[in-house]
Amino acid sequence: MSTSTLRFSLQSGIALTALLLHLPALGQDRGMAEAAPVTGSIDNPTTNADIVVTAQRRSERLENVPISIAVASAEQLERSGIRSIHDIAQITPGVSVTRANSSTSPTIRGVSSAIAGIGADPNVATYVDGFYTPSRTGAQLAAFNNIAQIEILKGPQGTLFGRNATGGALLIRTLDPSHVTAFRGDASYGRFDSRIFNAYATTGLSDNLAADVAVHIRRNDGYIKDAFTGENSAPVKETAFRTKWLLTPSDGTRFTLTFEHSKFNDMTGLNSTTFQYSLVDFRGLPNTKLPNRTSNARLISNDVETNMVSLKSEIDIGAVTLNALSSWRKQNDFFDGDVGGSPGFIIDSVYRQPETTISQEVNLTSNGQNRLNWVAGVYYYNDNSQVVDRNLLTGGIRFHAEVGVRTEAIAAFADGTYGLSDQVFLTLGARYSYEKKKFTFRSQPGATPFRDDEGWGSFTPRAALRWEFEPGSNVYASVSRGFKSGVYNGTVLAPVALSVKPETITAYEAGFKTARRRFFLSGAAYYYDYKNLQDLIILVPGAVSVLANAGAAEIYGAEMSLTLNPSSRLSIRAGAAYTHARYKNYPKAALTEPNGPILRNVMKDISGLPIPRQADWTGNIAVNYRYPTTIGTFDFNGNVYLTSDIPFTADRRLTQKGYGILNLEAGWSTPDDHLRLSVYGTNVTNTKRRISMTTFSLGDRQLFGEPIAYGVKAEIRF
Repeated sequence: MSTSTLRFSLQSGIALTALLLHLPALGQDRGMAEAAPVTGSIDNPTTNADIVVTAQRRSERLENVPISIAVASAEQLERSGIRSIHDIAQITPGVSVTRANSSTSPTIRGVSSAIAGIGADPNVATYVDGFYTPSRTGAQLAAFNNIAQIEILKGPQGTLFGRNATGGALLIRTLDPSHVTAFRGDASYGRFDSRIFNAYATTGLSDNLAADVAVHIRRNDGYIKDAFTGENSAPVKETAFRTKWLLTPSDGTRFTLTFEHSKFNDMTGLNSTTFQYSLVDFRGLPNTKLPNRTSNARLISNDVETNMVSLKSEIDIGAVTLNALSSWRKQNDFFDGDVGGSPGFIIDSVYRQPETTISQEVNLTSNGQNRLNWVAGVYYYNDNSQVVDRNLLTGGIRFHAEVGVRTEAIAAFADGTYGLSDQVFLTLGARYSYEKKKFTFRSQPGATPFRDDEGWGSFTPRAALRWEFEPGSNVYASVSRGFKSGVYNGTVLAPVALSVKPETITAYEAGFKTARRRFFLSGAAYYYDYKNLQDLIILVPGAVSVLANAGAAEIYGAEMSLTLNPSSRLSIRAGAAYTHARYKNYPKAALTEPNGPILRNVMKDISGLPIPRQADWTGNIAVNYRYPTTIGTFDFNGNVYLTSDIPFTADRRLTQKGYGILNLEAGWSTPDDHLRLSVYGTNVTNTKRRISMTTFSLGDRQLFGEPIAYGVKAEIRF
C-alpha cells in the first residue's frame, strides 16, 4: 500500500467525520445522562453508549477529560480479533507494539524504548486495577478473559501516573466480584493447533462478601518452524489464575483483595531469523520453503512465572474518599537458548532473571460535590531485579556475569479540576518524584562485586483548560510533562558508561470531543519536546556501542477517531493518525552497515532522521452488525488496520513497507444469549509483514507476524 493511497483514505475519513459536527443531536444528548458505573459487569459491560474513564484517577465521562484516550471493552477487543496486548495497535491509530527478544515494547506517538533489560521499563506505564505493573515481558497481559475495560492514554502522564509514562499509560480494569451469581466460559480451536480455554465465575458469599475467579489456558504449536529441523520452534503455553475478594463491611467502605498466578512460555519474540550479512548461508537449508515462518535461533526455554497479591482499600469519610493500594509481586524468568543463528549452539545463553516488586500508595479523592474535584497522594515503589547464573559459551570460551539493579522511588502528587463557570474548567496538577537506583556487577563467581548508585529528582506538572461550548461537546488545550526513569548500562559485560539520566518530555496538545447518543467524535493535535533519549551510541569510532543519553527529538502530529451507531444493530469505529517523529540532535548513533559479506558497527549522525518503530500514517475501521431473528441473533464483525512504512532503524536500512491487516468474525447467539457459536479469521488476507527487525555484528535479523489464522469458538454465560 502506498503512502499516498493511505493518506487519501485517511483524509477522506477525516472529512466525512467532520460533517458530523454540523448534524443535530440524534436523540438524547449523552452529556445530560447519568454517568454509568465504573465497576463493570459480567452481563452489562461498559459500552460506547456511555463511557466512563479513570484517566484522571477519578470517574469521569470520556468527553469531559482533556486527554487523548482510546477506550475498548473486552467484547470490542474480542470481536475485532485482538487476542493479546501485542495486537492492540490494530484498533488504536498512533500506537504500535513491537517485540524485542522476550520484551514487549509499546510505542505511542513515536515514543518508545530502544532498550530492554533489568531496571529498564518501557516508556508506557501499565496499570492493572490501579496498580503499576512492570512490563518487561508483557506476558501477564496476554489473557483478556476478565477485562472490563482498557484505556490507552496518549501523551505524557507524569503527574498522575509517575515514572515511565513519557509515551502514555495503559490502564486495564478487570471485573469486580458481584453478589449476583454469574458464569461465563469459552473454548476455541484454531490453526496451528491453537487451543484456548477461559472461565470466569462470581458469586456472593455473604451479605458483605463476594468473590470471583478467572482462569485462562492457552496452548498452540506456534507458527514458526526451525529452519534446521523443521520442528515447531515457538510453541506457546499460557496458564493464568486470578481471584478477587470484595468485602463491603459498611456503606462507603470497600476492601478488594486480589491474588494472581501465571506461567507463560512464549518464544515467538525470540525466534527471529538472520537473513543477510551472515557468515552462515541459510538459503540451502531443507526447511526454508516457508521463509516468513522459519527461524534459525536455537531456543530451549523462555519461562516466565508471576505471583501477585494486592489489597485495595476504599473508605468514604464524607467529602473525600481515602484510598490505599498495596501490592507485592514476584516474577521469575528462565531462558536457555542460542541466538547466534548457527547450526550448533555456539553462543549459548542460560540465565535466571528474578524480580520482586512492592508498592504502596495512599491518596485522597474528592467526592465530586463541589466545583473543585481533586486527588492528592503519596507513592512508594521498590523493585529488585537481577540476572544471575548468566553463562555465554562462544567457541568454548565461558563468560559469567551477575547483574543487579535495585530501584527505590517515592513521590507526592496532587491534581484538581476547578469549574471557573458552568462551561469553563481549569485543571492543574503536579508531581515530585525522587528515585534511587543501586547497581551491582560481578564478573565471576566469588569476585568482589562492583557497586554504584545514582539518584534523580523530577518535577512533572500539567495544566489544561476545557470549554464545554454545548452539553457533551468540549474543546481543550493542555501542557504536561513526563519522565522515564534513569537506568544503568546493561548492554555490555562490564560497567561502561554506568548511569544514564532520565528521559523527559514536554507536551503541548489541543483537541475536541463531541458526544451524542448516536456518535462520539474526537480529535487532537500535539507537539512534543523530547530530551535525553536513552539509546545506543558509540563513544569512539569502531568501538562497541553503549547505552547513553543520545540527544533530543521532536514529535508532532494529529489524530481523529469516530464511533458511529446509526442504529441499535450497527456500530462503526474509525480512526486515523499522522505522526512526525524525528531526531533533532543525535550525532553519535550506533548503526551497522555492510562491510563485504558481513556487517560492521559505525557511528553516524542521524539528526533529522525518523525515530524507529513509528509509522507516519496509521488508521483502522471496525464494523459490528447484529441481526436478531426468532432463532437467535447473528452478528458480523470486521476490523481493518492500515499502516504506512515502519522504519526499524533510523537510516531506514531496515524498513517494513506499509500494509493492511483484516480480521473477521461471525457469530450466532441463542435468543436468551446463554450460548454463542462463532468462526473467526485473523489476517485473513495473509499479509506478510515483519513485526521486528534488528541488526548486530552477526547479521540482520527479522521476525514475521502471524500469517492467516482461523478457528471456531463456543461461549456460554448465565
